[in-house]
Amino acid sequence: MSPWLLKSLNQGSAGGVKARGFNRLKCGEEVNDSKVIDEVNRLINEFLNRVERHKSILLSDSATPFDETIKALSSWLQEIKAKVEEGCDKKVIMLRKVMLEIGEKMLRLAKQARERWFKVYKQELEELIEKLRNGRARY
Repeated sequence: MSPWLLKSLNQGSAGGVKARGFNRLKCGEEVNDSKVIDEVNRLINEFLNRVERHKSILLSDSATPFDETIKALSSWLQEIKAKVEEGCDKKVIMLRKVMLEIGEKMLRLAKQARERWFKVYKQELEELIEKLRNGRARY
């Protein structure tokens, strides 16, 4: 069993604490328990199946998992911008301005995440998938 897999599955855990009926393992600890190995293999297969189901977005050269969020936020911001000065209640106008400011910040962050997806995360995901499929996942 790869210590790398244990590290990623065991983040922040204390040795000896039970989870799902198993004692948690320490990073780098050798694993010989067939139940633990079977559970790790089940989780890896579940991960790969989910990637396969969503590969049109996760492995695309043009789409990202952030695109729908960016689109929805952009549309919502246009609606809020149009309504900011509507109404006569100053508190409502102030609330809309705050919502607009927060929404614009969220949109900037989502766009940054989209850029980072193409620069870093997509490549890391592809490498992880390749290593898992070939049984080479390590530290």
